[in-house]
Amino acid sequence: MSKENQTNRYSLLLIGFIALLAAETLLFENGSIVVVIVGFVLIYMGMRRDNRVIFWIGLVLLFLSVFSMVTTRLVLFGIVLYILYKVWKKEPLPSWEQLYLSDDATESSVLQQRMFSTQITSTEPYAWKDVHIQSVFGEYDLDLTNTILPKETCFISIRKVLGKTTVLVPYGVNVRVYYSTIVGEACLFDEPVKRLWNQSYMTEDRIQSDTQTPELIITVASWLGDLEVLRK
Repeated sequence: MSKENQTNRYSLLLIGFIALLAAETLLFENGSIVVVIVGFVLIYMGMRRDNRVIFWIGLVLLFLSVFSMVTTRLVLFGIVLYILYKVWKKEPLPSWEQLYLSDDATESSVLQQRMFSTQITSTEPYAWKDVHIQSVFGEYDLDLTNTILPKETCFISIRKVLGKTTVLVPYGVNVRVYYSTIVGEACLFDEPVKRLWNQSYMTEDRIQSDTQTPELIITVASWLGDLEVLRK
């Protein structure tokens, strides 16, 4: 996908923003939280009704309320101090990749049940097991060309708040995809990339209609996250 890292960066920003709201509410009891909620409601209504005026009003309210929060100012002050310290020590600043949460799956299952993780399937041949995952943040990369799918219906079911999912499927498999998200992109087989806003999408890519051909059903539900399903 042309913007494969964009949604993941938005995801981490959203996690940080939720943490700021929690700190602001618990520590400072700032009334900005009310404006933040109003901003979110207006953004949601603008997206639902395809009304750009309401959407931008909500976005402006959200922006102003965030920068009026005490925690936002403290975080910005801390970032400036950190950068100055690194410059004084003549140490390189960390890159995005170094700050990125990574946790590759190395256990026997195809994917592990973890609240926060980035997981890829094994590069060596592995035994297939249906995937049923629920997480808060998860970026999953499944390459099914290193396993043999049984001649029956196989399932990949992923439910999460944030993160991208990539599935590489061998050519001799029938595939059905069900994808729902609040904000995300769908890159499915040879279809044009679709940007979804609080929508569900279903597609099917069948190779053969006989009962001996394996069938894979992929169900992905997220708040903020892309889905990419390709043949390999």
